[in-house]
Amino acid sequence: MRTLADSKLVLVAALAAIFAACQPETPVPTASPQTTVPTVTAGDPAALTNPDIPTFDVQSSGTSSGGPCVFSESTGQFTCPDMSRNGITFTRRFTIYDANSNVQSKFDAVTTASIKVETTAKGTTSRTDGATVTIDRSGVMVTSGLAGAETSRTLNGTEAGTVISDFTAPDGAKINTKTSVADTTSNLVIPVSSTTRTDRKAVWPTSGTRVHATVTTFAKGTDTRTMSLTRKETFDGTSVVKVEITTADGTRTCTIDLAAHTTTCGR
Repeated sequence: MRTLADSKLVLVAALAAIFAACQPETPVPTASPQTTVPTVTAGDPAALTNPDIPTFDVQSSGTSSGGPCVFSESTGQFTCPDMSRNGITFTRRFTIYDANSNVQSKFDAVTTASIKVETTAKGTTSRTDGATVTIDRSGVMVTSGLAGAETSRTLNGTEAGTVISDFTAPDGAKINTKTSVADTTSNLVIPVSSTTRTDRKAVWPTSGTRVHATVTTFAKGTDTRTMSLTRKETFDGTSVVKVEITTADGTRTCTIDLAAHTTTCGR
């Protein structure tokens, strides 16, 4: 079972790709609007038809080639060309700041303190079960703690949007499902591992929370039902993530062990 905690580790890897794209040994942003950096790619866009998959867990891998990201002096942002695949269009832009929140035109290992990544995913596509799915999702993630010799990075961000699916059941009944998503990542601290470190526990977030909230309306004929779910994951530096799941039936607690790949949360 894929969990939000697993997704968080994927997010860390994705953000690391952004940092790598800004390192001195690669083409880096400069003050010139014509200077470019490589685009970031990872993941499968089709996964975003599942409202439980975070936007930052899935990027533009496999989309049509859109070229590199370009810095704009007027906006202070690196804007990446729109990229599309199977009806889903991605937009992505990021902004680099120093410790005083001043915009920078290139990454500096000493002075760059944070990076803000803004992304959207919109469009209509088809699932393998025949459903037509329309998504409209966007998110902002700020990664801080980058200046100088890093020991950790801190993530703060939000995501919001909708996933709407239309499906025809074998009996001919039309089924419509609409899910609204509202996610929050708060002060999630990720240790920076040495390239020579072999202790995987070093990558477990040392603190912070992630909240994934959905409201789903299911309609089949005259039957309409609405369900809400809030899932809060709390990290404490160990591989065991504490989880609170709240529905109309109340709140229950469980755990996910990232090292053992086990959970007491059920499906």
